[in-house]
Amino acid sequence: AELLVREDPERSRELIDGVLARDPGSAGARLQQAELALVSGDTREAMRLVELARSLSPDNPEVYWKLAHVHEATIHAIRKRPGRKVHHASTFTAVLEAYDQYYAKGGTRKIETLVARAELLAIWPGHAKQASRSFHLALKLAEKEGTRGETLFAVSRAREFARNEGDRVLLVRSLRLLIERTPWDMDAWLELARSYPAGSPAREDVYRSLIERQADNAHAHVL
Repeated sequence: AELLVREDPERSRELIDGVLARDPGSAGARLQQAELALVSGDTREAMRLVELARSLSPDNPEVYWKLAHVHEATIHAIRKRPGRKVHHASTFTAVLEAYDQYYAKGGTRKIETLVARAELLAIWPGHAKQASRSFHLALKLAEKEGTRGETLFAVSRAREFARNEGDRVLLVRSLRLLIERTPWDMDAWLELARSYPAGSPAREDVYRSLIERQADNAHAHVL
């Protein structure tokens, strides 16, 4: 449904209006209206609609998922303005609290939520360590029970953060999990090897493991 909102807002609006004509108390339809408002950049209207949805269905986890996204959109809108920064901790904690409520109400996007929390903490000044911890939790959960898509999503975001922050421990963990899921990814192998000092036993162990696991891959023998 959200894909339709972004690709064809007018058609989506027609469908939502049809749902509301039949069921004025549909919280789901109000959440879709909130998404339409977000697409158009109207965070204030999006917040009004999410609060309406919450009044209609206070135990629906999707309400809190959308609430977190509206708060995040507000933060990003402020950060895009020249010379403007988000100063108040309450602006960031509102997002985290919404994700906590999503979890508490039975939300199922566990890995995506951990990544979202990590990315919020990454842009909150002074919270890089907390962001790293959240990425580690996301990778741990992805390794344990994540689908391939969820795992690659978490790895991609954690890897980018680790590169930007110089977080070698997180980078190594994300690369090792990536290699577990896609052992043919020569770029991942090479980056993992180069994360260790040249000539070190750890780097040699990476190359040795590569040869063992990809013995039939010609590229593995020339890295």
